[in-house]
Amino acid sequence: MNTISKWILAVALIGASASAGAQNVTYDYTGNNFITVYGSYTTADSVQGTFTVAGGLGDNLNDQSVTPIAFSVTDGVQTLSSLNGAVTDDLIFSTNAAGAITAWEFYFTLGDGYIVSCKDLCGAGGYDQGTPENTLACGYGACDFGTKLTPGSWAVANQAPEIDPASAISGLALLVGGLVVLRGRRPQRLAA
Repeated sequence: MNTISKWILAVALIGASASAGAQNVTYDYTGNNFITVYGSYTTADSVQGTFTVAGGLGDNLNDQSVTPIAFSVTDGVQTLSSLNGAVTDDLIFSTNAAGAITAWEFYFTLGDGYIVSCKDLCGAGGYDQGTPENTLACGYGACDFGTKLTPGSWAVANQAPEIDPASAISGLALLVGGLVVLRGRRPQRLAA
């Protein structure tokens, strides 16, 4: 293999290994509409949010505290985010063997306002709740902790596709084979 072919192969391998590294993963939370409301809230309001974490949550987590890179959460009346000075007091997850979120608790605050959601890490059942300036909105058991209703659901917003090792090896073999073919097709030098 000549020097140019070696350099092309090295660059391809470096690029492949860099793209396989850990990436930030954003999780979307979609809450159900509130069932009990006060103040400015309506029953059309709900907790919605996005949370970005480095490398994703992982498999088989059990009540694992997580520090988000970025977040934004709303309850229909207020929006708390990493851009407006809000802080997270809790962001805790449990996941199954496939890395899907099975239980959680998040609690974000900004001044007197807060937004919280919990499932199974806060006692029986779960709830979504928001409170700006001492007005209360409760959903799915926040006002009556005996209520066992399901809060919202999670989705992964931007997960990179997994690279199948067999496909990567096949692609590399095609690249090397192509280089060998191109090398064999060089024009012959004329003898002097």
